[in-house]
Amino acid sequence: MSGTDHPTNGRQVPSAEALDLIAVTEAGNELMTLHRELAQQEALLRAANDRKDDLLTMVAHDLRNPLSTISGFSKTLQHRLAVTLAAQDELLLRRIDAQAQRMLQLVDDLLELAVIQRGRFELALEDVDLHALLEEIVATQAAAADRKGILIELAAPDGPVSATLDRYRMAQVLDNLLSNATKYTVPGTGATITVWCSCDDTSVRIGVEDQGIGIDVQLLPHLFEPFVRSGAGGTDGEPSAGLGLAICRSIVEAHGGTIEVASEAGRGSSFEVVLPANPVSE
Repeated sequence: MSGTDHPTNGRQVPSAEALDLIAVTEAGNELMTLHRELAQQEALLRAANDRKDDLLTMVAHDLRNPLSTISGFSKTLQHRLAVTLAAQDELLLRRIDAQAQRMLQLVDDLLELAVIQRGRFELALEDVDLHALLEEIVATQAAAADRKGILIELAAPDGPVSATLDRYRMAQVLDNLLSNATKYTVPGTGATITVWCSCDDTSVRIGVEDQGIGIDVQLLPHLFEPFVRSGAGGTDGEPSAGLGLAICRSIVEAHGGTIEVASEAGRGSSFEVVLPANPVSE
C-alpha cells in the first residue's frame, strides 16, 4: 500500500513527516512557554533589584546625617578642648572623626553609584581646558602624595588642551584614579606617578600610571565592578570600599568612552581613559 498514512485497525497512522511536524510544533510551544516564564522571572528579579536599590539608598540617606553629626561633634570637642585635652584623648577624637569621614565617603559613594547606575544623571557638557583640570587634580592630591614621599608628574602638551566633557564628573574620575595611584604606592620609595593627556580629531586620552604594588591578574577582569577591591587597603592603611572604579566606568561610558587598565603585581598599574572628541549628551 502506498501513501503517507497507513490504516491500522481502521485508523490513519501519521507519517514520519507528520510526526516530525508535530514534534517541532510542540517544541516551539514549549520554547514559547519557557520564554514567557523567563520574562516573568526577569521582571520579578528587576523589581526585587529596584526594591533593594531603594532600600540601600534610603539607608544611606538615613546614615548620612548622624555620621555628619558625629564628625562635627568630634571637631567641636577638639577645638573647644584644644588647650586642656590630653594627647591620648585628642588622638581618640581624631580617630572618631576619621572613621566618621570614612563612613561618610562610603555612604556618598553608594548614593552616587545608585544615581549613576539608574541613569538618573545627565552630563553637563562644556568645552574644558583639560590641561588646567589635570593641574587642579594634581594639586589636590599633592599633599597626600607628599606625605608618602611620592612625586606626581604631569606630562601634557604646553598650553590649553580643549576637550568637550562634563567637568565635574570627569574631575571625579581623575581624582579617583590619582587617589588610587597614591593609595597603592609604597611610601618612602621615591616612586613617581605620571598623569598625561593627549587629544586629536577623534579622541581625548587621559592616563594615570604609577609604580605601586600592582593588581592581581585574577582581579583585572572584575576591577570596575562594584565592591571589587584591588587589595585589603592602601599601602599606608588607607581604606577602600571598592566603589570608586565602578563609578569611574559609569561616568566614562556615559561620555561614550572607555576606561582600561594594565597592571603587573609589584610593578605598578596604568589606567587610560579614552573619550570621543565630540561626545553627545543623551
